[in-house]
Amino acid sequence: MAILMRSGVHLLNTVSIANRVIQNLEIRDSLEEISGELRQGQKISTALAKSKYIPH
Repeated sequence: MAILMRSGVHLLNTVSIANRVIQNLEIRDSLEEISGELRQGQKISTALAKSKYIPH
């Protein structure tokens, strides 16, 4: 995700791309939740902190 963002890919597109390539269904579900929170205006740090699969 960091590489995509550094390359200028929009944050929501980055999460969507990551979600398509990840095989683990629990992590994919977590990314869907993160994506929804970002669409609602949450900060990325807040959205990521809620996931048990993303180190903080």
